[in-house]
Amino acid sequence: MKYRDELNSKLETLIKVENDFPGAVIIHDIQDSTVVYMNPWGLRYLGTSIEQLQTQGTDYHSIYFNQDDHQDYAPKIFNLLQSRNDDEHTTYFQQVRRALCEPWVWFLSCTKIYLRNEKGEPTHIITTSIPVDASHFLTNKIQRLLDENLFLSAQLPLFAKLSKREQEILKLIALGKSNKEIASDLFIAEDTVKTHRKKLKVKLCVDNQYDMVRYAQSFNLI
Repeated sequence: MKYRDELNSKLETLIKVENDFPGAVIIHDIQDSTVVYMNPWGLRYLGTSIEQLQTQGTDYHSIYFNQDDHQDYAPKIFNLLQSRNDDEHTTYFQQVRRALCEPWVWFLSCTKIYLRNEKGEPTHIITTSIPVDASHFLTNKIQRLLDENLFLSAQLPLFAKLSKREQEILKLIALGKSNKEIASDLFIAEDTVKTHRKKLKVKLCVDNQYDMVRYAQSFNLI
């Protein structure tokens, strides 16, 4: 196949400069999500070889990458594959670890289409990934934003079940208002507020004020 020859040619060119990249470079075959190529930096970081990655097949992803992040960047990559513009790319954060006993490390990744077949269909993507410098003064802020994003993704199904009235009461609770004050603001009985408060704890699986405030902040109620 012509595109296979083109793939081999592009890989030969990439290999000539593969040690010049300050991070990981990965090429995936999108038909089966397997790794076709990873540069030496990436292989050293993971402590593996390209042969081992290929033997692991698609399982390698669950070994080294946090699956909670997948729901965030997978739609971005899917949309990228629908594009006809090969200059288009998508960026995202993902967590990587070298072994089950090691902590997750945040990486900033960028993906674009690497190759198309004779029909113009994308067959391979290329991704570059660099670790977020833990000593950088923005790291803590980035970590908070990323943690909040994970919280949003995980808790959205629960929050989506709240009625408009329950969201109003959650907002007022998060603002520190008492049952009496909430009842006065919404022109409802104080006992009704108490009932709503109990139901909110059950629906959101929380048991304290802090967790309610976190929900309200994350979903922009306050």
